[in-house]
Amino acid sequence: MPSIPELLKDHVTLEVECLDRLYLNGYIGSLATSGGLVTFMREQLGKPIPSPVVLGQVTEKFRESVKTLAEKEQIPVYHFNHQERKDNVANKIRQQRAIRDGIVFIGVAQEKAQAFQGKKIDGQFVYTRDKTVYVNHYYFYIEDADFGPLFLKVCSYALTLFQHLIDGFHNRDLRAQVVDLLGVTNDEYTTSQMTYDLRRLRLKGLIFRSPKTHRYFLTPYGWKIARLFSRLEARVFRPAIAMFTSNDAVLPFPLRASLHRVDSQLDELIYQAFPQAKAS
Repeated sequence: MPSIPELLKDHVTLEVECLDRLYLNGYIGSLATSGGLVTFMREQLGKPIPSPVVLGQVTEKFRESVKTLAEKEQIPVYHFNHQERKDNVANKIRQQRAIRDGIVFIGVAQEKAQAFQGKKIDGQFVYTRDKTVYVNHYYFYIEDADFGPLFLKVCSYALTLFQHLIDGFHNRDLRAQVVDLLGVTNDEYTTSQMTYDLRRLRLKGLIFRSPKTHRYFLTPYGWKIARLFSRLEARVFRPAIAMFTSNDAVLPFPLRASLHRVDSQLDELIYQAFPQAKAS
């Protein structure tokens, strides 16, 4: 005698069709071109000079805003490890926090992004979108009463002068960046010179080399130093250099006045260190 499952096998069919997940990509079309990017900086941000520094400031402001939000709302921030399954982490934290109608946590992961590269040619900044970089992406995991679990992924990249490499870097990786920054050729800045400079960085505790490999990584101390000098370059050195050129009139008056005061103090310090005889 046939069993019940055998009797139902060819007579009952159950099919369920549904979406497992839905991705919606959002972008601003006008910012996908170099011309639109320059217009955005000049008209939307009110910056007469469309310098890469401006976009670096936008990136830094966004990061600080995310940090402030997390601290104010007591939202945990989780830094994903390379190749870690984000869904598994998200499900675990969702169960632990049981948030309803709010941000459960913020995830941070370094991933690829297509980036603009800015160069100054004949006194004008020119941008090309032909560079792939590894930058922080922020995942805002949300629990919504109507839509259920969802997340918003935001690329923090605007424009920076360095690359984040989640798997470390080799001599050739950093050498390509150094050659570009110095404005020299590969023949002028050799592999041996790069090896020497990497050794100096390692002895200073800024980087370390993985055992039995030629792959280098930033140390926690090196990461802090890199951030410090990036901020100094964006917020101090470039505005100061702009003040010493014919473009100082485009700087906001408070910044221009502050830089003039700094310049006067530097003159005084230099005079005290190397006093000159007064004319008789």
